[in-house]
Amino acid sequence: MPRGLREQYVKYLPDGRVLVDEQAVELAEPAEIDFEKEEVRRLQRLLKEWTNFAEGDVSWVVPLKKQLDGPIL
Repeated sequence: MPRGLREQYVKYLPDGRVLVDEQAVELAEPAEIDFEKEEVRRLQRLLKEWTNFAEGDVSWVVPLKKQLDGPIL
């Protein structure tokens, strides 16, 4: 995602933390994203190994995993 677009949804703090503007995210239009094959593999590995998802993340993690588990073109 280009930095200009990303900055509409997140704020970077000097200590490296990132704050998400949840209201901006809720109001955002859906976007179609095309990943390179290696990006798909990295995302699949991250989703499999990451243990720090919050309870609310299920709403986006599960659909993303289903899409990524499809055939890699």
